Amino acid sequence: RVLMEGKSGSKDQISPFQAFCIGMAARVGTGNITGIAIAIALGGPGAVFWMWIISIISSASSFVESTLAQIYKVKDKTGFRGGPSYYMEKGLNKRWMGVL
Repeated sequence: RVLMEGKSGSKDQISPFQAFCIGMAARVGTGNITGIAIAIALGGPGAVFWMWIISIISSASSFVESTLAQIYKVKDKTGFRGGPSYYMEKGLNKRWMGVL
C-alpha cells in the first residue's frame, strides 16, 4: 500500500511507485519485456525452457564478471575505478586487451 500511495508532500515529487518503475525500467529495459512476450507468442512453451537455460549460463557469466571487477579494481583519490578493461589488463597481463 505504501508503494502505491506513498507519502509525497508535494506535487513536484515522485511517488515511491514511480521511483520503483523508473528503477526497474532502467535495469530491465522495455526490449527485454517485449522480447520475452514475442518469444513466448512465437515459440510457445519451448521458448520458456530455453530462456531458463540461457539465464543459468548468463547468471554464471555475470557472477564471474562481477567477482573479477571486485578483485582487480583500483583505488584512486576520488574512489574506485575498474571494469572489464582493468581485469583484462591486470588479470591476464595483456595490456592490449584492456586498451581495446
